[in-house]
Amino acid sequence: MFKYLKKTTPCLPEWWIPLLLKYSRNLLVLILCATGVLLFFTIRNFKVNTDLTGMLSNDLPFRQVLLKFHEEFPRLVRPIVVVVEGNSPEQARQARNALAGHLRRENTLFSSVYAPGDDPFFDKNGLLYLSPEALEQQADNLAEMQPFLALLSHDFSLSGLFTILEQVVNQDDISIKNNARLIRLFNDLGQTFHMVGQGKNYHMSWQDLMLEKSDTSPENQFILLQTIVDPQIKNPAKQTIKAVRQAAAELHLKQNYGITISITGTPVVNYDDMRSVRTDITLASLISFVLVGIILYLGLGSFRLVFSGLATLMTGLVWTIGFAILVIGQLNMISVTFVVLFIGLGIDFSIQISLRYKEFFAAGKDHGQAIAEAVNATFNTLLICTISTAIGFYVFVPTAYIGVSELGLISGTGMFFILFANLTMLPTLMNLIPAKTTYPVPFKVAGQSLPC
Repeated sequence: MFKYLKKTTPCLPEWWIPLLLKYSRNLLVLILCATGVLLFFTIRNFKVNTDLTGMLSNDLPFRQVLLKFHEEFPRLVRPIVVVVEGNSPEQARQARNALAGHLRRENTLFSSVYAPGDDPFFDKNGLLYLSPEALEQQADNLAEMQPFLALLSHDFSLSGLFTILEQVVNQDDISIKNNARLIRLFNDLGQTFHMVGQGKNYHMSWQDLMLEKSDTSPENQFILLQTIVDPQIKNPAKQTIKAVRQAAAELHLKQNYGITISITGTPVVNYDDMRSVRTDITLASLISFVLVGIILYLGLGSFRLVFSGLATLMTGLVWTIGFAILVIGQLNMISVTFVVLFIGLGIDFSIQISLRYKEFFAAGKDHGQAIAEAVNATFNTLLICTISTAIGFYVFVPTAYIGVSELGLISGTGMFFILFANLTMLPTLMNLIPAKTTYPVPFKVAGQSLPC
């Protein structure tokens, strides 16, 4: 083949184009049927892997360590995390326990519902996990508050609280302005009364007061969810989001506890990325396709050539996506971008053939002969371009970054698909669509005419 390239002899067999022109209708029907079957298969099995960590090879050392960690702690493998955020740790914890209990009854969706800290063991032994210094400070705080708690334990009503506060304030040996704990208590009570007076659900945190927590940011509690692995469950992250939101509404968590629910985690982020990718890639591909069509018409000046080129481009795109689904099984966040690359690179093949066709047809060749000579005249050039462009993509295949590796394999192979499409479908369409008998007026620049 390469010896013919050196002599500029067409590498395409002489019988190829005449055969296409003779059986154009039958060949077009065959191509459309095969492409339709492949398109149906692709739509049924189309998937985009949005897991960014899955784009790295499992042979890498840190991935091996991560896999071992996942074996030891399966609850922490790609969990869906529900964040319960409230204005006090007590409310957030109560809301979390209520929500976790409700989700545990959703046996058809979740294989594991784990609420860190919601365990009798930690209720009993949680203080043992503090450092000795922190534990000593906690003991001092509780000892200091012990008289107040002892009085309050006899009457937990609001009147009992104010009775105790009155006794405390009236003691001569207590200076309120020098007692930071009392000042904070009165400030918290004032804030609570103010919020309740406005009709808002607000809860004062006694835990923060007793333990002297200086962090006034909202308290967060977490629930880790693992969905059941079931092929029949489509979009488990979407189903989980719906189930959590519905459970929170049924339990009236917002009204009863004044908390907010947020949902995150790798599956949820991947689901959101999936929606974003579908929207962005579809929009970008559509814009690229329309702009390419406009440029083609401005350059070729023929709707039939534009239609033939775009139809050939779409056919090659379907073949390439079908190849990716058949061989790899799915696209990823990086390889899915090949669609836009394919549109920009693949249309060049049709442009070369179409321009040579116009040249031969304007020189007096008949319709079929102009098509044949255009394909033969450009095939060697297109073949070299295909091979060189494919090599540029294939060099990404050996990399350990699977996302880039798959992009290289798909895009490189796609160059051969679009070349084959331009050797089969493009001549067939051009032959079946009647040729133009008139030509636009040549452009004139500085008094000289330029052929269109």
